[in-house]
Amino acid sequence: MKFRFPLDRLLRLRERLERERAASLGAARREEQLREHTAREAAVANERSRDQLGARPSHAVAAGSIQNMRLAVEAVAMAARNAQIDVDKAREHTAAQESQWNDARRDRRVIEKLRERRQGEHAVEASRDEQKELDAMAQNRRGPQRHAQDEEGSR
Repeated sequence: MKFRFPLDRLLRLRERLERERAASLGAARREEQLREHTAREAAVANERSRDQLGARPSHAVAAGSIQNMRLAVEAVAMAARNAQIDVDKAREHTAAQESQWNDARRDRRVIEKLRERRQGEHAVEASRDEQKELDAMAQNRRGPQRHAQDEEGSR
């Protein structure tokens, strides 16, 4: 008797969902790394721009140039803050994707364990059936010999 698990189709669907979730998690992690790299570059640029603004010029600078420099530094600082916000959002997204992947993995594992348990039960039952058949065959072999011995004993 061949083992047939009624939830095989569901198990295949759960496996596929787990693979899809793993792919989404991988994409989220790559995006998070990209955002972190961008934030590090923005932080370095922000530090450089602040250093330039704080440096004393060796020659006279027009007031308008200083104002423009301050506006540029503020823009770079804002870009650095926005890059960090993007990193935080990417981390949240990665955490959500990881949670979904963990849920999908757990769901697949539940069905897989059920399949393994049922397969073990099937193996035990098949072994019992086989033993019953062997016992019946042995009984049939002994049956005619006993019958003949019984007849000889009664004479």
